[in-house]
Amino acid sequence: MTLDKLVENAPLNENQKPEELITYPGGAVRFPVPVRYDLIPLDMYWVLLNGPSPSYDVVRALFKLCEDESTNRDTTSMYDCSIGDKANSVLNLLDKLLLRTRAGLLEPYAQALYDGSLKYPPHGWKNGLPKHMLLNHALKHLVGYLVGDDTDQDGQGHESHMVWNIMAIIYFYGTLSRIDDEEYVRRMYDFGFQGPESEKLLKKGDIGEKTT
Repeated sequence: MTLDKLVENAPLNENQKPEELITYPGGAVRFPVPVRYDLIPLDMYWVLLNGPSPSYDVVRALFKLCEDESTNRDTTSMYDCSIGDKANSVLNLLDKLLLRTRAGLLEPYAQALYDGSLKYPPHGWKNGLPKHMLLNHALKHLVGYLVGDDTDQDGQGHESHMVWNIMAIIYFYGTLSRIDDEEYVRRMYDFGFQGPESEKLLKKGDIGEKTT
């Protein structure tokens, strides 16, 4: 099924129009949301969530996970200790917040993947989504969950879509060849990873010849 058909058949609300879809480098598409929770300073979360709390701990761990450190290594893997520790920290805190076991996160994760497949190409997200967007969406759903809402205005479950966005952040940290933006493509190219996006930049002359 084409993207046009997927969008045409998607359960859009009155605020979503197909022409507003954002296409990210690599081909992933998403509808925009009019909030930027990722821009709220971490100390303001501390104030608003009343200091140390399970919810604040998740926020802090998410910000730490999204620190742009992956491009400062020769290799990046979920088995890289520092990245693996950050991912485990987020998931362990999420388990406690949602009162679920680690395996119990699979159900909401799968539910969000199903919801997304109704609106977007099922594997399109793997082409690369900016970490700031994923962080923003994770925090948006966390806030919705904390105030006691089951779903947002689009009918997305807060619990399941919070889990999905967090898992997407972890996925991109564990997959060095995925891209966020042109700068990320340039850095990955310098590490020896090439793909359709780096080929485009090569043709434009925005990155130089690959060195070994």
